[in-house]
Amino acid sequence: MNWGVFETDFSLEEGRKLFPNATIMGGLANRSGVLVEGSLEEIAAAAKKVVAEFGSTGFILGADCTLPTEIAYERIKAAVDGVK
Repeated sequence: MNWGVFETDFSLEEGRKLFPNATIMGGLANRSGVLVEGSLEEIAAAAKKVVAEFGSTGFILGADCTLPTEIAYERIKAAVDGVK
């Protein structure tokens, strides 16, 4: 279940409660915010924080929806590296 925490008033945890048997994906904003505008270090820290707070079981770190087509792959890699 792709869960847009920045486009709704529901947290990841509320999404997990509504869909207890589904994997929840999300945690980062998609069109603005740290993934689009932050430094690589800020992206890594934000990704690490989301996983630390929500957990990794039944969770896929992602953006609220689609990312801008022009986003640099290094920004996505920074999020992945932040949760390794």
